Amino acid sequence: MDKKNWNNLTEKEQTILERITNKDVFVNCNELMYGLFDGEHFDGVNNWDDEYDTLKEPMEYYIISSDLYKHLKKVDAYLINYKGLEIWARCETGQSIKMDWELKQVAKNIQSFNDKIEKEYQARVRSR
Repeated sequence: MDKKNWNNLTEKEQTILERITNKDVFVNCNELMYGLFDGEHFDGVNNWDDEYDTLKEPMEYYIISSDLYKHLKKVDAYLINYKGLEIWARCETGQSIKMDWELKQVAKNIQSFNDKIEKEYQARVRSR
């Protein structure tokens, strides 16, 4: 079993998280969102919190890549598509996005998929 770091991720998962935050999170767009909607709640994907039976409360907004949008959708992140802009409505604040639960789950999911593919490849190589 791989050793976990300070962020509760393996070295491979942390590398994926670094890539995501450096290449797939484009820009914070809080001012844009607040200016456009003047405090109203935005319609989006996964905007309901089943645990608390209420709307999720976004704290920050980021324009993200289409690829990250798809991955975040799988972990029930609050997402908005506004006129072609794919926006992650982050419901955490006060710490680096590298510590965000949703992004860490995406990194873990990607690494799990990579491990599965590697295992299948190794099995095929051994069976030759």
